[in-house]
Amino acid sequence: MIYTSIDRYENLIFYANSLKTTKEKIMVLSRYFLNNVNVDYIKLQAKKIINSTKNFDDSTEQRFDFSSPEGIDEALAKLKEKQEISPQLEWLLKRGAGKPYETPKMKPFILGEKPEIDHYETCYTNFVEVAQEIERKPSDYCNGLIMNGNCDVFSIFAKEVMDDLGIENHLVDGKGEIDHIWNMYKDEESGEWKHFDMTYLIYARDGKKIAGEVTPLEWAQATTERLFEMQPTRTITAVDDIKLSTSITAENCSSFVEEVAKILSNVDKKKA
Repeated sequence: MIYTSIDRYENLIFYANSLKTTKEKIMVLSRYFLNNVNVDYIKLQAKKIINSTKNFDDSTEQRFDFSSPEGIDEALAKLKEKQEISPQLEWLLKRGAGKPYETPKMKPFILGEKPEIDHYETCYTNFVEVAQEIERKPSDYCNGLIMNGNCDVFSIFAKEVMDDLGIENHLVDGKGEIDHIWNMYKDEESGEWKHFDMTYLIYARDGKKIAGEVTPLEWAQATTERLFEMQPTRTITAVDDIKLSTSITAENCSSFVEEVAKILSNVDKKKA
């Protein structure tokens, strides 16, 4: 009942702080995400295009002609071989690609002389440039609450909430399907470190296969072992921007808590 009435950040913190256990507080945040937040799948697909620039930039052996509708269609067909493209993104790519702009070409550089422009060449926007424009679009917020975005903004928002609730927490970097960031927090009642991945919670809610055959809320309270059971291909590479000495995978995930303890110990020593 209370989850749908949360319409301001202050309300979210108020409701969560009215509860006693870490699990109850985490469930308030989780239910908020389930009921109100969406992954920006268009931006996510755009990021994958940016990560595949070798297909569309000037360094590729096969260059696409973005100056013509035929060239744009050829490039789109090639892109669809590599990743899923939704109808909405396809429309954005076709609308944005092929726009002409002038780019300066410099004269050969001579040491001691001022660089000079030799001439201008006409270029045409390609899919990477369109995707970069989409990627720069800000995420949606309303009254301090996240409404739409991806893992980068989800994890920062969740960290802010946990900080305000007094829950010990950290950001975790690694890979899910692609480069990924999520949260981990300490369950004060059990003493366990648990993973809080709101992106995959929403994937599970939306029926995405990548989230596995699990209930969405499992992504809000998974131990490290359970995290790797749900996604065996996941990798953990850093905690709070501190790189782990060894990447954590399904094979060595039992050592993760020990690795975190070392990081926290070193951080405490530096503070002292």
